[in-house]
Amino acid sequence: MEFEMTMTIKIQDLVPQSSKLAQSIAHELEIKYDQVQMLNFTSEGNGSLIRWAISPDGPNDYIPNTTAESILSRLNEGSVHLPDTFGTYKLVSWKVEPPPKRTWWHWQHFLVFLVVGVLAATLTFSVLVTWYIWRRHKQKALGSYKPVEIEIADQEIANEESLPLQDATKSTDNF
Repeated sequence: MEFEMTMTIKIQDLVPQSSKLAQSIAHELEIKYDQVQMLNFTSEGNGSLIRWAISPDGPNDYIPNTTAESILSRLNEGSVHLPDTFGTYKLVSWKVEPPPKRTWWHWQHFLVFLVVGVLAATLTFSVLVTWYIWRRHKQKALGSYKPVEIEIADQEIANEESLPLQDATKSTDNF
């Protein structure tokens, strides 16, 4: 929804207070401050011409017909009371555009992005699970790690224990 209004305030005085004016308009129209946007302003004689836009509350929302009619009737009847520093105003023109309808093309794109996202998440999860299982299997196949020195020392001790002790007095050697 867009509208133009003339005000009896000069541009030099309006510009520093434009956010206060937008807040006042939002308050009087009973809408949120971030829904009111100043699109353009120009000097016109002793006053100024200001073009405003009122947007829906959210990106997928729209302004209901009853609300749009209420806003325009308040502006047109002069029942919006602005602070005296802004002077008086008059509604010059207004335009209400219907919300853009989502075509099958928009929904198709959304569906494609959703399917691609789910597939990417599933593939990533599958790769991680496969890698984890492969890694665990590889560790079990290799067995536990034992340093080579320890094995040799254990074998030497076992070999020494199994050797029979020879008696030095009973020698089978003949000289």
